[in-house]
Amino acid sequence: MQAEMKMVAQFQEYINAPRPSFPTTENPLLVAMGQALAAQARLLEIYITTDVRVMRAHLMLEELGELLIGLGLAVQPDSFDACLDLLYVVIGTGTTYAWPLTDGFKMVHEANMKKTVSDPRIRNKGSYWQPPDVASLLDEKQGKLF
Repeated sequence: MQAEMKMVAQFQEYINAPRPSFPTTENPLLVAMGQALAAQARLLEIYITTDVRVMRAHLMLEELGELLIGLGLAVQPDSFDACLDLLYVVIGTGTTYAWPLTDGFKMVHEANMKKTVSDPRIRNKGSYWQPPDVASLLDEKQGKLF
């Protein structure tokens, strides 16, 4: 995961993304968003059957809700824990379907590094940007996790 973290840091540097220290003040909007996601996760819990997609969605919503609440309350240990849990669940979704996550991550990174970025707050990919061809990657490597 070190390589992927370096790629993300490289992209953040490329777009000149702010890297502030962890906040010390609360953000009620984030807390409310987190609580809304947690409520959605509880709703999905009722519908968990044999459809693994519902279970995966439930887990991601639950962990994202916890992350937003932790960030909104400015509690770094809770935010860190929820971030790790969310990452674990997202990777688990990829391994559930035997997606080639490492190769796909590299493709997304390469595409991101070709974006035209004038302001990191504005999502403008530029006129020459092309999305990564993940369909071809799936055709080539699905089922080959590592």
